[in-house]
Formats: sequence, structure tokens, C-alpha cells
Amino acid sequence: MIEQGWSGRVDGTDPPPLRCFFERCHRGLMSSPRKTRSSSKGPSAAASSDGGRSDEAAGVRPVVPLVRLIATATGLVPSHDPTDPPRLFPLLQPTQEALSSAVVKSKGRRLVLESVSVMLLSGKGVPEQPVSGGSAHERIVSSEMAKLNNAYKSKSVTAKARKTLRYLHLPVVFCSDGCEVDMAYYIEVEGVRRVLAVHELKTPRFAPALALQQVAKYACAAAAGLCQGGVPSEQIVVPMMVSTGLLELHGAAYMATPSLPVAITTSSTLDVNTKQGAAAAHLYRRKAKEQMDRLEVAVRDAAKSPRFTVIKNALFPANGEAGAVPSFQPSFNSTAVWPKWSAVSDVAPGGVDAQVFHMHRAFQALYASTAARFVCFPFCYAAGIKCAPTGSDAGRSALLFPNLLSSGYQSALPKEIAVACMYVKAVKRRSLRFVRQGSSMATSTSATLCGGLQPVRMPSR
Repeated sequence: MIEQGWSGRVDGTDPPPLRCFFERCHRGLMSSPRKTRSSSKGPSAAASSDGGRSDEAAGVRPVVPLVRLIATATGLVPSHDPTDPPRLFPLLQPTQEALSSAVVKSKGRRLVLESVSVMLLSGKGVPEQPVSGGSAHERIVSSEMAKLNNAYKSKSVTAKARKTLRYLHLPVVFCSDGCEVDMAYYIEVEGVRRVLAVHELKTPRFAPALALQQVAKYACAAAAGLCQGGVPSEQIVVPMMVSTGLLELHGAAYMATPSLPVAITTSSTLDVNTKQGAAAAHLYRRKAKEQMDRLEVAVRDAAKSPRFTVIKNALFPANGEAGAVPSFQPSFNSTAVWPKWSAVSDVAPGGVDAQVFHMHRAFQALYASTAARFVCFPFCYAAGIKCAPTGSDAGRSALLFPNLLSSGYQSALPKEIAVACMYVKAVKRRSLRFVRQGSSMATSTSATLCGGLQPVRMPSR
């Protein structure tokens, strides 16, 4: 449910930082120097279920949940950029000015409109896979879409259709290494393939949204592979796209934590048969190319790191035996991530799907509003979480939030009575702001409140 924003902030801009009571309150209440995630050396005061007591205070080491499956990590339309400060939208979304200009200019949109033909005279679409016994020159979706490859990739990047994750040297994350990527864009560094972008191609009778989870798994595998190879996690943003030749949907996978790849959407469904849709598709593809170029530089720089050497030695053992990519276990530490357990219930009306969609719509409304600066947005809805090392809680679900405690915020009310009263009044004012924005659900979900608040056990009224 963590999608991003065509309907939110197309220009990728961030709301102005909060300069109000919350910030002053936060600075005044900190009893110890502000700690950042990168500088924290010990167990952080990760929130527990006892009303705000920290793991450290309770004498318990933080739990490291192992994410077995990411569910509903992508959606029909984007809602918000989960990074703070926002860095994904600016990288992958064209600005509104660029979109307006591209609609007027014909070069980009004509390239998309005229290069691909996925319909037959019979009214049927070209097949996704070659028909058994068909001609060697048979038209399929990937062969048609390949006509656009050279326009949206550098010469140093190779584009190949229907290659397995094993062939692409990708680790197993959310799917097996035997899965085939319809179109993968990669480079080779010392014989090691590093995937920079992935596309999932479907016949025109499909809706792109139906393949989002599929392409998200491939993009997450590519992001994990880059992380294994020594690319800094903050630089890893792998563009992904689902296309039917008539409709396109764009997104990306990034590392929410150094060990947890998450997929997001960055566009709504684009109809490339229209001037507006074709122009937008052209600009989104061009943005993806720019990101691939940045990733290529990062990959070549990382080839000098010891982590890349480990991957290379695993793929090409000195004894000449067949190598394999080391496994990658998606996980997160409670010092960096705050999971809101049981954020949705499968016994509620409509079930999990309806609730997640409702939350998505609420966050979408909030991100597009002036109240966005008061909100700590979730970056993922995860299911099948298994807590290590006991292996308990298998199958639990949660909304995953950044753990603000690791950035120096504190949970629960301030100890000083006067400051606590000011704090409660400020929360009420922000809650009223949410209500005015038409999002009562987000108001009741107190985990979305921030600006001096830790998203746990905060007043909801």
C-alpha cells in the first residue's frame, strides 16, 4: 500500500519543514543528544507494546523480524513518497511543466505512439509468448516493445527478454530464481550481471495493475542484488514498468532499510494512445534512463568494494564448480522500523484488501494536502512477518513506519505538566487539520502523527 504520487506531488516537491511548537518541543524535551540512524551504535529505544517503554529500558534486545512476504507493496495509483526527505519522486517523476511541454512537442510522444503495434487486424492482441511451431519472426509483445529499447537506454546497458533471475545473477528475495523477467536492463562488471531496471510485458487484454506484484518482486530482487554488490542502499532505486503496449504503469524498488527492498508506484496508468499519455510515458521512460545511468556509475564504483568481491567469488568459485548468488533474507530491525501490528483485520467488513485500499486513499489525500508535513507516512504494508530468532509470530501483518526513536524523538507524553498540556493541545490542532482534509481514518490511526511525536501510543483525539 505504499505507492506514490501522480495524484500526489507530480513535481516531487516536499512540503516546507514544520517550524512550530512540535520542533521546539522536540528540542527541549530531549534529555540526550540527538542521534541519527547512522550514528546509533547500541540498541535504540524501540517501542514496545507496554505503552511506550523501550526495549533498552526493559532489558530486552530489539527483535529482528524476518519479512517472508511483502503484500500489497504496490497499488493502482501512487499516494506518497515514503522517503524522508523525499528522494524517489524527484528522481522518477517528470514535473508538471515538463509534461505540459511534452504534450505540445511531438518528438517524444510520437516515438512512443508510433514505434509499438500490439494489435492485430483481427482485433486480437499479439501474444505474450511465442506460439509453439510459429515463425521465427513471429510478433510478440516483447519483440514489439524492444523497438523502444535503444531510445531509453545507454549503449553500455544490455536489454534482454525472458531471462531468469538465475541468469541475471539476482538473489532469491520474494520469488524463485527460476522466474523469468520479460525485459531486463543490465550491465556486466567483471562477468557479474547487475540489473538496473526491469519491465513486465503483458498482452493488451491485461490491465497493467494485475502484473504489479510480479514486476515488484523482480525489481526488489534487482535492488537486493545491487545492495549485495556493495552499492550504498541510499543510492539504490531500480525503475520498473508494466506495459501492454497500450497502457503503462511505472514504479521502482528501493531499499527501505539496508536489508528490506520495497516496491512503489510512481505513476498512474498511462494510456499511450492519447497525446497526454504518450508524452507522460516518454518522460517517465526518460527519467528511468537517467536513473539507470546513475546506477551504472554506482555499480562500477562498488566493483572496487570487498562486498562485490564476495559476490564475484560466489558466482565464479576458484575450484571451477558452478557458483550461485548468496541468499538474501529480507528483514528489518526494530531500531530502524516501527511495525504497527494488526493494522488491518481479516474479520472486518471487506477484509484486508478493502482496508488497505481505504488506508491508501487516506494517505493519498493527506500527501496532497497541507497537513502532509505533520504526517509520518508508512513505507509498506507487510504480511507473513516472522520474528527472529524464535521464529514466532509467523504470518503476522503490519504497517511499517520509520522508527522515529532512532532519529532522537521520544514516545509518550512529556513529563513536565505544562509542556504535556501544550503537547496535547498541539495534537488536537493537528487532528482537526486532518479532519478538515477529509481523512478521519488517518486521524484515528495515531501512528501517522509526527512532528515531535513518536508513532506509538499517542493520543488519538
